[in-house]
Amino acid sequence: MYSITYNNFTLTNDSNHTIEVLDGISGVDVRNSEDFITGADGGNIWEQKLGMRVITIQGIIFTSTDTTSTDFSAYYALRATVAKCFVLNPTSNVLTVTKSDGTTSTATAKVYAIPEFKETAGDAGECIYTVVLKIENPYWQDSSTVSGSVGVTTVGGMPIPAPVPMPIGGTTNTITVINAGDYAVYPTILITGQITNPSVTNITTGATFNLGMTVTSGQTITTQRDTKGLYITSGGVSYFQYLNGDLFTIPVGTSVIAFSGTATDVSALMSISFTQAYTSL
Repeated sequence: MYSITYNNFTLTNDSNHTIEVLDGISGVDVRNSEDFITGADGGNIWEQKLGMRVITIQGIIFTSTDTTSTDFSAYYALRATVAKCFVLNPTSNVLTVTKSDGTTSTATAKVYAIPEFKETAGDAGECIYTVVLKIENPYWQDSSTVSGSVGVTTVGGMPIPAPVPMPIGGTTNTITVINAGDYAVYPTILITGQITNPSVTNITTGATFNLGMTVTSGQTITTQRDTKGLYITSGGVSYFQYLNGDLFTIPVGTSVIAFSGTATDVSALMSISFTQAYTSL
C-alpha cells in the first residue's frame, strides 16, 4: 500500500489510521482546445493540455484504547493532527507518496477542501476522514534529480553562427544525460564564470541558447523555468535581457548537451539538473 507525507506529517496504515482510498494517482484531466472561438482568437484548435491533478485520500482514524471508555481525548487528538496538517495554507506544499516497494514520488500540492470527518453513532472513537488536494503541475516527480556538469577551456576567438555554435580556436565540451521519465522536462542550468557569450546546445535535438554577456569569475547565472515563468538570474538580479534563443527541454531518452563560449578560463563550468516526470505512480 502507500504512505503519504505532507506538511511534516505521514499518513499510513498503522494502529491509528488507515488509507482506504487514494484516488487521482494515475488519471488526469485532458483539456482540448476544440472550439471555433479559440481558433478565431488565434489559438490552436485541438491543442491538448493536461489539467490539474486532483488527489483524494480517504480512510479511517481510530483510537487503540477501549471504545467503552468515556475518555476519547486520544481520538480527538488524532483527528486534530490530521486537520492541522491538511490546512488550506500549509507551511510546506510538497506531497510525497511512498509505495510498498520503498520508492517515492513527489508533487507540489495544495489542499483543495477543508478535511472532512464523518462520525457514526455507536462508533465511538472512530471516524472516516476525507482529504482533497490539487496538483498544479500534473506530473509526478522523482524524489531525486538527474544532474551533471561539464567545463570548457576555450581562450579567445569569436563565435560562428552554426547549428551547434563553436568558437574558433577552442573546444566545445559535452555531457550526456538521460531522461527516463514519461515527458520532456525543463532543466535548471547553472553557468559559472569566467566565460563570455556562454552557449548551451542540445546536440541531439538542435535546440540552443546563449547569453550575450560575460559571466565573471566566481559569478553563477541560473536559468530555469517553472509553471509561473522563465528565469535567468544571478544573486537575485535578472539577466533575461541577455538571452538569445530559447531555454529548451530535455526530451525522453538520451541527450548530448554541449557547452561553449569565448574568453574562458579553467573555472568556467556548466551544471545541469532536472527531475524526471511521470503521469502515474
